[in-house]
Amino acid sequence: QEITVTITDGKVFINDAQVIVADIVAGNGVVHVIDVVLIPAPGVKISEHQNLGKIITDTNGMTLYFLSRDAKDFSNCTGTCLENWPVFYNPGLMVGEGLNADDFGTIVREDGMKQTTYKGWPLYYYIHDINPGQAIGDGRSNTWFAAKPDYTIMLVNNQLVGNDGKNYKGDYTAGYQIIQYFTDDRGRTLYTWTRDFFNTNKFTRQDFSNNGNWPVYEEDNIVVPSTLDASLFSSIDVHGRKQMTYKGWPLYYFGADGNVRGNTKGVSVPSPGIWPVARQNMEAAMPATVVDIVVNSEAHNILEAAVIAAGLAETLSGTGPFTIFAPTDAAFEALPEGTVETLLQDPSGLLTQILLYHAVAGKVMSTDLSNGMKATTVQGQEITVTITDGKVFINDAQVIVADIVAGNGVVHVIDVVLIPETTTNVTDISGGETMFSMYPNPASSTVTFDLRNLDTFAPATLSIYSMDGRMIRQMPAIDPVINYDVRDLKNGLYIVVLKQNNRISTEKLIVR
Repeated sequence: QEITVTITDGKVFINDAQVIVADIVAGNGVVHVIDVVLIPAPGVKISEHQNLGKIITDTNGMTLYFLSRDAKDFSNCTGTCLENWPVFYNPGLMVGEGLNADDFGTIVREDGMKQTTYKGWPLYYYIHDINPGQAIGDGRSNTWFAAKPDYTIMLVNNQLVGNDGKNYKGDYTAGYQIIQYFTDDRGRTLYTWTRDFFNTNKFTRQDFSNNGNWPVYEEDNIVVPSTLDASLFSSIDVHGRKQMTYKGWPLYYFGADGNVRGNTKGVSVPSPGIWPVARQNMEAAMPATVVDIVVNSEAHNILEAAVIAAGLAETLSGTGPFTIFAPTDAAFEALPEGTVETLLQDPSGLLTQILLYHAVAGKVMSTDLSNGMKATTVQGQEITVTITDGKVFINDAQVIVADIVAGNGVVHVIDVVLIPETTTNVTDISGGETMFSMYPNPASSTVTFDLRNLDTFAPATLSIYSMDGRMIRQMPAIDPVINYDVRDLKNGLYIVVLKQNNRISTEKLIVR
C-alpha cells in the first residue's frame, strides 16, 4: 500500500507520523526515525452503500462481488468472463472493523491465479465500477451480487445431485439441469418439506430428537440478495427456537450434507421431490385446514377415521371458516365399549350427527368465548360455554388445547365427546332414529323428502344448512311428502335437519 509524504513548516510527515531523525545511512539503505506506528489500511472493509446497505469493498472502496454459479469451492468465472469480472486477490490480507479474518481464504484457480474468498465465495471486481462506492454489477443476470458481510440467504446456480448419486432436474426427474436455489451465507443448501403448511413446521419434534436429520435453519435476521423480495421471508417459533421461512415454507438443512457447500443430497431423500430445495419461484405454502390439523395430530386418530368415514373431510377442507371442537382418542375410548365401532359401521347416521355437533360456523377463538355463551352447531343444536376458574368447558367437555389456527378456521382440543341432546344415553348410539328419508340423493333438480315416520299430531320443521352453518331454507313439515327444487343450490354437500319436539334427525344431501 501507499504512504503519503507531507512537508509543513519544514517538518516531514509520513502519513500522520513525524520524521524526528532523518537520513541514518546504512550500507544497504537509509533509516528515518518516526514518532508514530504506521498502520496499513485494511485490504477489505465494510462500506455503506446508499441502496444496498453494508457491502464489502477493497481498501479503496471498490465494490467486491459474489457469483451465484460459484456453488462450490472454486471459481466458475473463466475465459472471457474475467474481462468484465477481474479477480480480487490480496496476499497479506488485513480486514477492517466488523469483519472476521477467519472468514477469508485463498483458492488457486484452474488458470493458476490465486483468488481471495469470503465465507467460501470467490471475490471479484466489476470492470464498469469506475469510482469507489459504485455497485453497478449488483443483480446482473441474477447471478452477480455485491458481497455483503451479513447475508442470511444467498442464491446459487448448481446441478442437483441426490444422496443416491443421481443427477436431478428442477422437477426432480433424473437428468442434467443447472437450477438456482437458496443457500445460507456460506453456500449450504436450504430445503423445504412438502408436508409442511404455511408458517407451520410439522417435522421437528418438541425435543428436537430428529433435528439432526433435517436441522431447522435457525435465523430470523433477513438479509437477501437485491433480486429477492425480503418481505416474502419471515420467521416462526418452533418449540422455542426461531426458524426462517420463505412464502410460508419453513427452511431446513439436510444433516447428511455435512455442512458442505454445494451438497444437495437431500433432494432424493426419502424419494425425489419430498424435500425440494427452496427456490425463488416456488408456490407459497398452503395454509393448514382444520382437517389437516386433525390428520396430523397424534392424539386424534379416531376423530380422523370418523371424519373420513362420514365423508366430511373434503367439506371441512373448504373455505369455511369452521370452528372444530376436537375430542382426543382418549375421549372416544372413554365411551362405552363398542360405541366407536358401531358408529363407524353407519357413518352416515348418528356418527355424522355427532361430528357436526362438534363444528360451529365461523372462526371462534378462545378470546371470543364468554361464560354462559351459546353457539349453534352445524348439526343444528346448541352448545353451551362455561368458564370456571379460568377453565373453559363446552357442555361437559374441557378445552385442553385452544386456538390451533388453520387457514380455514380454528381447532380447540376437548377431553370428552359431545353427544347431541337427542341421544339421551350414549349406550343408545348403536341404533339411531331415522325420522325421514330423501331421494334421489345426489339430487340435480328436485329432491323428495318422505316424512311419513313423523308423529302427525306434533309440529315439525325441515331445515337445509350449508356446510359453513348457514341456514339455506326452513319450512314447516306439514305434508307427509315434500318435493323441493334444488336447482338454486350450488353443487356440494348440505345438511338436512328435521326437528319435532325433542326429536331430531340429520341427513346429508348432495347436490350435483
